Amino acid sequence: MLYLNVPFEEKDEVKALYAKWDNNTKKWYATNPKYYYKFSKWIKGNLVFSNSVIIAEGKVKCWKCQNEISVYGFAVDSKNISDITYNKPVDISYLTGFDLQIWPISNENIPQKIQNILKDKFKCKIKYSKTINKNYLGNTCPFCNSLQGEYFLHLEPDSPFGELGDSNLLLHKIKLKEDIVSYLSIDTYVDPPISFFKRSSLIETQYII
Repeated sequence: MLYLNVPFEEKDEVKALYAKWDNNTKKWYATNPKYYYKFSKWIKGNLVFSNSVIIAEGKVKCWKCQNEISVYGFAVDSKNISDITYNKPVDISYLTGFDLQIWPISNENIPQKIQNILKDKFKCKIKYSKTINKNYLGNTCPFCNSLQGEYFLHLEPDSPFGELGDSNLLLHKIKLKEDIVSYLSIDTYVDPPISFFKRSSLIETQYII
């Protein structure tokens, strides 16, 4: 389910769209992701994630010390994404050509609870980048503490999270208590389709957010 931001004077409008009322939280909510786009005026964001999200883990050699290290991205199964910027239901897998959407962890629109897990469990750090002249949450080498540039993790031909990558990924699945909204966007499309799941192993974690 997805909680909505509905002003009192618009309650009849949202009720007519079959939203339900939660008497405990005193909020309206929608229940069917297929029709979330109908409630877009009461949703602060572009995408809605349902059921679960994923921390994707790949392997690279540190650019500085050359040790093999784990690196991470934020991911969501395309089947669990509702893009409410469209005025109709959209099949994200068909639209983008990807069965899994992966974003750099440096993206400020990554859910805060996921950022916390990345820092606490996966040892990602907020570091200063001379390249972009700012601090951001990034992948760092556990051996030499060097920041691993997001471009080389996502956009290089052989990068672990890139569309041409072929290395195995570990997908750490995190269950959701309720659907969450994000200002993340989808702007990468491929044809023919590419499957990340075919080169991945799924790990059920104890996390529920």
